[in-house]
Amino acid sequence: MVLVVSATATPSSTAEFSSALAEFFRTVRRARGRSNQAHAGGLSFAQFQLLDALGDGGPRTVGQLAEAGGVAQPTATRMLEGLERAGVVERHPGRDDRRCVLVSLTRSGATALAAKRTEIDAARERIASSLTSQERHDAVVILRRLSTLMEDL
Repeated sequence: MVLVVSATATPSSTAEFSSALAEFFRTVRRARGRSNQAHAGGLSFAQFQLLDALGDGGPRTVGQLAEAGGVAQPTATRMLEGLERAGVVERHPGRDDRRCVLVSLTRSGATALAAKRTEIDAARERIASSLTSQERHDAVVILRRLSTLMEDL
């Protein structure tokens, strides 16, 4: 994907901004859909988002993974059931509270997570390298600002 922006292009209205933002979100959803379909034995993007927190440390609760992955806890539970059947994660009761379920990666799960992280990092690098230094700087500022604003919705 090549982003072409005219140096003289200036959004003239809230409606134009809204339209561009909606277009961006549609593009992200399509890209995510392609990533989910093309995982061929590896992790889908949704699975990666759910499990990414496990790559940074020990076991996590289903609730922690759901929050990190941006999904509801019942959705996380269903996803984890499939990942457990596939040998990607193991679920076990918590040490202090046996009602609490802890999730950890298996060896093959850690390998799959690392492979997906490499794939995502490469895609991000391709996007970043297609921008000028100034565009990357502007994108960082704008994306962080939009993230903050969207958290407040």
